[in-house]
Amino acid sequence: AATNLSFLYFLEGDIGQADKYANLAVRHDRYNAKALVNKGNCLNEKGELERAKELYLEAIGVEADCVEAIYNLGLVNKHLGILSESLQAFEKLHTIIPDSPEVIYQIANLHDMLGNYHSAQKYFNYLLTKVPSDPGALSRLGHIYSKDEDEAQAFHYHVESYRYYPVNLEV
Repeated sequence: AATNLSFLYFLEGDIGQADKYANLAVRHDRYNAKALVNKGNCLNEKGELERAKELYLEAIGVEADCVEAIYNLGLVNKHLGILSESLQAFEKLHTIIPDSPEVIYQIANLHDMLGNYHSAQKYFNYLLTKVPSDPGALSRLGHIYSKDEDEAQAFHYHVESYRYYPVNLEV
């Protein structure tokens, strides 16, 4: 019950209460992956990224396929600037839930941040098979092709992005 209350308070933005119930849930059952994730989320919100990372890793140790822990681990590593470890977490998650647009986006975004433009193009194109009318993904793909000096493809994706969302001034 404390795990669920912690999650609900977290969703409502009451981090103090969420943290209180997360502590209670972890004290009650140290091997509850969801409780560890909730506690990690509270620490993440407080800016204690290293400690949050430890709890996400502990949750993964308890439940190897805990998608919440893996996803949040990837986000924390990204915020800490450890992009290669972040990419590794999202790629592991991609093997568990291969059709998740959120995970595909994170992988594509990380490849772009790392300068792996061909991989970024591959994953943004894959993302567009899942959400074909996403103007943000189309725009990002246009920017990546532009960085890769493929102006014809860049123009195509910018026009497609404009078609779905004409108020984007970057396009």
